Amino acid sequence: MRFYYLFILAFVVFPAFGQDHDDEFKVKYENPTNQIGIGLLKLDYYQNPVVEIFNDENFESKYADWNIEAPNMEIYPKFYELDYGACDFVCLEATKNYYKILIGFNQVKYVKLSDSWTLITWKNLIENSYGVTRKRDSRESNKLRSSNSEDSPEIPLELKTHENFCVISLEGSWLNVKYDCIYATDKYMEFEGEPCSVYIDKCENDKIGWVKWKENGELLVKIYLRP
Repeated sequence: MRFYYLFILAFVVFPAFGQDHDDEFKVKYENPTNQIGIGLLKLDYYQNPVVEIFNDENFESKYADWNIEAPNMEIYPKFYELDYGACDFVCLEATKNYYKILIGFNQVKYVKLSDSWTLITWKNLIENSYGVTRKRDSRESNKLRSSNSEDSPEIPLELKTHENFCVISLEGSWLNVKYDCIYATDKYMEFEGEPCSVYIDKCENDKIGWVKWKENGELLVKIYLRP
């Protein structure tokens, strides 16, 4: 089963989050940023293949006319895979005049409001997803817990290569989730292509708990946006 992530989320297998800033930098599907802001600013690049980027909110100083087919170390989105419709920047602020965004790791710039941009908050994105999975390098530290506190008891799970949590709600840095007992099993064939909300009631309620979805400006989960 293939998923395209994001946002997040829902994945054909893409490289893991995080890259070194060096001379061999190459844009990936998910790229490093020093914060994740209020949500993702998604670009309709068919409508707007060249983006005007400005240094200031009054659009007096243009930084670049950025061609969406030419991401580089100075300008790249948080999520980038044109074949799967992803050209999504971290949005820091939205007003009636501009969007304040990150281009690259920590550069703050501005773009004009237009019909080619769509802002999706993290809460809306994640709560309406097909589910989330913990990134593999965070699974040891990011346990399923009985409440939204790292001091709360762990809810034990069988460690599997493929996992899914059906999201109930997002609260701060935590997600209230139910473990998907059907995903990546033979039973999943019956529900393939359906969001987890369609079948999650078939799983026992003893695996409802909390996982962290972000920490220190990093995403700790991958987000399934579509089958």
